[in-house]
Amino acid sequence: MKKMLSAALVVSMMAAACTKENPVQDGSNLQVLPNGDEKCFVADFNDETPVKTVLVPQEKTASVEWLAGDKVSIFAGEGNYLYKAASAGQSTTLVPEGQSAGTAEVYYAVYPYNETATVSGAVVSTELPVNQTGVKGSFTTHLAVASSTGTNMTFKNVCGLVKVNIASDNVTSIEFKGNSGEIVAGPVNITVSEGEPIYAPAEGSTATAVVMTPASGSVFEPGDYYFAVLPQSFTAGFTVTSYKNDGRKVVRVANPKDESGIAVGRAKIVTGKSFGISGLGTEASPYVIMTAQDMVDMKDLTDLTAPTYFKIGDNIDMAGVTAWEAVNSVAAADQIAEIHIDGNNKTISNFAPTTVTGLPSLFGVIVGSCKDLKVTDAVVNFPNVSHTAILASHVGYYDGTARLSATVDNVHVAGSVIGLKVVGGLAGTVVSSTITNSTAAADATIPAGTEYYAGGFAAQANGAVTFRNCSASGDVSSSYRRVSGFCGGTSESNYITGEEGKIVFENCFSTGNINGKYPVGGLFGELKTVDALHFKNCYATGSIICERQTGGLLGLVNKASASVVMENCYYTGSTIEGKVAPTGSNETNIGGLVGFIAAGNSTSIKNSFAVTTLVGSTKKGYVGGVLGCTKAGSTIIENCYADCSMDATFPGGIIGYNTAATTTVKDCTYAGSGATAICAGGTAVTEEGTNSIVEEDLTATQIATKLGWGSNEAWDLTGDSPKLK
Repeated sequence: MKKMLSAALVVSMMAAACTKENPVQDGSNLQVLPNGDEKCFVADFNDETPVKTVLVPQEKTASVEWLAGDKVSIFAGEGNYLYKAASAGQSTTLVPEGQSAGTAEVYYAVYPYNETATVSGAVVSTELPVNQTGVKGSFTTHLAVASSTGTNMTFKNVCGLVKVNIASDNVTSIEFKGNSGEIVAGPVNITVSEGEPIYAPAEGSTATAVVMTPASGSVFEPGDYYFAVLPQSFTAGFTVTSYKNDGRKVVRVANPKDESGIAVGRAKIVTGKSFGISGLGTEASPYVIMTAQDMVDMKDLTDLTAPTYFKIGDNIDMAGVTAWEAVNSVAAADQIAEIHIDGNNKTISNFAPTTVTGLPSLFGVIVGSCKDLKVTDAVVNFPNVSHTAILASHVGYYDGTARLSATVDNVHVAGSVIGLKVVGGLAGTVVSSTITNSTAAADATIPAGTEYYAGGFAAQANGAVTFRNCSASGDVSSSYRRVSGFCGGTSESNYITGEEGKIVFENCFSTGNINGKYPVGGLFGELKTVDALHFKNCYATGSIICERQTGGLLGLVNKASASVVMENCYYTGSTIEGKVAPTGSNETNIGGLVGFIAAGNSTSIKNSFAVTTLVGSTKKGYVGGVLGCTKAGSTIIENCYADCSMDATFPGGIIGYNTAATTTVKDCTYAGSGATAICAGGTAVTEEGTNSIVEEDLTATQIATKLGWGSNEAWDLTGDSPKLK
């Protein structure tokens, strides 16, 4: 039977006697004239009522045609006679193959022919194969029955169809199974009547799955294929699994929308996006991700030899997905697929796995791009696993040889993250990549006893990294090192240098509270291995609790060749408090903007200010309204303002302590309490222009205006504090 399908199956056949005057074709283009004793039937198709798909609210019809050679069982009494379709088309002649059916009060028929099929009364016993052959755009397995007291028959379909789409070219087989163990094929008893045929699985049937293999070759050609299954309502939905020639499998689950389940009706097709991933994975035809199961399947759709493109087609609730393996779950260059994720302005909610394979984040490693996506109510809680984040454990990747970059734009995450030692709200490590127009409203925590990097937005940055128009608003807590409201710091390994190792913050801010040990910064914890760090139009407002080496924006500069530039930036958190006295010979080193310059080539802080309370420990408390302490390199602080209450051993209006060879303070103002000098201790700094200690009570916006921000189009200066436009 030829299946001319668009979306739905409709079947009916009519039969009549043939005579010598009614020649037929046997499929070989030779005219056959059966003898007068042979009983022949003419079968015509008549459309049944057009069907309505179950999962897609569209009505579609299709036609079904005979193929020459199609075999039919004709029952006359207890005899089972083989008949064949002599020609193709909607109308054909059925001629006997061998013995012709004799005379009977009632003729029964079943398509396809089954030599073991029997009839008892009006019940035909036959079988729907569990092993089916797939033909692109059609089907090969089908059941239809008919009865007649004369020579005219109308065949009626018994089965329903489930349409699946195969997008890749390496699928060797696909399996259909009901989620409640329903009988979907195998031996079946069919009651034939004038109404719809009624079926019942044969006693003892265990056929709960149907498996389809290609009609030719070892793999399916990409396209649509159809399972023939016994019609029924699948109360818990059903599952389609595709098996690939590399040993992987993709599982797609169709979940019912209500208690009625998913109905696969007689002469109907079930189809829809709810259980299939459409698209080819190309830029022109991306894989369309519609469900949580589709998210699970993403890993098996990637190609290590070419970029893979995904598009989020609907809002996706990940609740109930407890075991997780990200699309790129391993941080190894030869195992990272280039992926491009178009979030399509959709939301992924309730990502909260309890177990992970590989990297604990939604996508693992993003090499390629991710855009226009929102992730809400995420809980990533793996206190014994490193590189923990909501969106990705790594954005970009570099192993010392292969450098893989990424872009992230207009991505917003919210929730909480707990991890071992590299913990970020949006990302773990960012390498040689650009992130723009994105936010992280996520608490990031490293529990007691662990260490290293924690950031409200990202834990770590290396290489040519740009953060532009980004913000973090979650609270950050770590028991140890490199802690920040935005990004914890650079790595221990210096493997990217020069302009290739430049980190840029532009139009970025953080508002969460921070609790860490050292170094701690409102935007960045420690610069250790990258040659350049630039801040432009940035601010932080969260309170900070620390031990030492802490600044309102930057904690520690600790790279001999590093160049640091800070321009048009501010900090207005309520307090920066050195709550725990440093051990050994260490100093507190707290600054309104920068904590400590321990090494470096040059630092420039310009047109920036701090309004806060600075509290140093009783042990060598070096505290400065702009800079806590500098011991290396060349530093210039120009046109800056500090309105800071201070409690420390060495409270400096602009700088707490200086031992660097060249440190210049130019046109700066201190208007707080507790400081009596521009620099409190150490080697005297070079003062240029007008530096003053005054009594002023200005809002942050008034300070910004005084520093010349009114000509900077990035800022809205209408409120008490400047806000980035």
